[in-house]
Amino acid sequence: MRISIIVVAVVAGFHASAASIPRSSKEIADPDCSSGMESAPKGGSPKLRDGQLIILRNNRLKRREWRRHCPSLRTEILEKGLNVCLTWDTETLTPRSWGVGKDWARHDVFWRVLHGIMPDVVRPAQYAFKIKELHTKYGPIVRIGPNDVSVSDPDFIDTIYAPGPGHKRDKDFEKNKALGINSSVGGSITHDLHRRRREALNPFFSHQRIGRLNPELADKVSQIETIFSKAKDSREVLNLSDIYYAFCNDIVHQYCFGNNADLLDDLGLANTRRQNVAKVLRSSKFNLHFGWVRDMMRSLPPSIGARVTPPGIRDMINFRRAIGAQIGSILAHKSSPDETPSIFTHLRDSPDLPPSEKSPQRLEDEATLLIMAGTYSPMLSLMVAHYYLITRPEIMANLRSELAAHPSAVTAAQLEQLPYISAVIQEAHRLTFGLTGRNPRVCPDEAVFYTEKTTEDGRKPHTYTLPSGTSLSTSTLLVHTNESIFPDPWRFDPDRWTITDNPAALAQRRRCMLSFMRGTRGCLGMHLADAEMVVAVAAMARWDMRLYETTEQDVAFCHDYHVMCPRLGSKGVRVQVTGQY
Repeated sequence: MRISIIVVAVVAGFHASAASIPRSSKEIADPDCSSGMESAPKGGSPKLRDGQLIILRNNRLKRREWRRHCPSLRTEILEKGLNVCLTWDTETLTPRSWGVGKDWARHDVFWRVLHGIMPDVVRPAQYAFKIKELHTKYGPIVRIGPNDVSVSDPDFIDTIYAPGPGHKRDKDFEKNKALGINSSVGGSITHDLHRRRREALNPFFSHQRIGRLNPELADKVSQIETIFSKAKDSREVLNLSDIYYAFCNDIVHQYCFGNNADLLDDLGLANTRRQNVAKVLRSSKFNLHFGWVRDMMRSLPPSIGARVTPPGIRDMINFRRAIGAQIGSILAHKSSPDETPSIFTHLRDSPDLPPSEKSPQRLEDEATLLIMAGTYSPMLSLMVAHYYLITRPEIMANLRSELAAHPSAVTAAQLEQLPYISAVIQEAHRLTFGLTGRNPRVCPDEAVFYTEKTTEDGRKPHTYTLPSGTSLSTSTLLVHTNESIFPDPWRFDPDRWTITDNPAALAQRRRCMLSFMRGTRGCLGMHLADAEMVVAVAAMARWDMRLYETTEQDVAFCHDYHVMCPRLGSKGVRVQVTGQY
């Protein structure tokens, strides 16, 4: 019966779509905005009825341009057809009394298929950009799903992520399945469970504790400079993406397990692992909707999985098994004076955690998150920073001048006190965007209110009541490219962090930096990432390089695969070392 209804609806949608396609350049080219509008005199503005938002295209827009700006005919058929069969959708399944944005966002199946799955799976991870487009069209608050609201307002950030004591924020379970690490601290759904897991890890990631890593950081930076020196003599092309992946991985692996992965000694292996992580990230959007496929692949015996699993995914499964083996080894041994202390020996011996929080599966999830996030995200920031230091000589000159004026600044803590190198790092973080997609929060026990700032028609600003259980989000793309906060937002400009004549603007920029998120669920490894960044950027300033077959598209935010991903097919940032400064 249901299939019959859908077939009839799609046929009806076909006729509706065919009728809606403009046959000449005189017809209005936006099907979303054509209803509810009265005809207007030539050259005048259309009259609005029922308060509907109307956006007109240029009436000379050609038919081929209409196809480029609006959904394809096939998508249009799907939209109209599913709307016919889903208008009866029950109003009791989700809180629908608060309508924000598009009416069709209220239909579960339609919205999830057309604008939840298609842009992330069929199209190359453009959903974050689609949401930005919706905000441009409809304003700062937009309903993007049956129970999902996106807010593009810097003043609302703390309401979503850092509301203060007494206000709990849970994660949205439906958006938490992409990477399959649900029992990690980052995958914890409820506020209370996250707090318990986070408190067990916090001592290891304090600024003071990270300061003990200075010998390891200095050793790894020395290895990087040895690689640069050899490449200068041999004129070898280096892949900075592989080098920084290995650097960050070695540090976080040592910190987690008390032993070194030594990836800087094998850049070929670093390249393979970096590419494999990229493949896993590219599958995250698919896994968000079809996680059972990933889980099935993981459950296959190695002899079968080796034949049916793609190589990159297979290598990542092996990576998780290797982590599981290390966790198993740690859990199998009791604490001893000869044991190298690490995060997981600390968790094993913690009296504050119940046995369920020390299970092999949970600690494997925790380790997977720490290794992947502690490697890939800072690698991206280092790629961005080094690319612009090479392509923007004035920035490199300013950095070198500051470092020359402070020759005694060698440790991470000392370098972090220097304003310009800190500005370079902040700008690299800003254009890396942290977690790039929606990072929703659910208010489990309170309603949230959003009041419009101003209205174009002079009416009183409306206050929206968002009931408890609503999934609220913004994104780093919306905030970090907000031109009222970051003028010329896509330009790499460290000077925006060193202004002295407008302290209010600088304070707002710092408050709106979401690379590490805000609130109690902010990035656990923020201080570790900054320590890695500052010593590596200082080392960058000691070498002259030129790019090799690398463009800005190799460091630009082109695709949202949970983190910022450059153009598909990018080989990374490749360089030739031309001299030592």
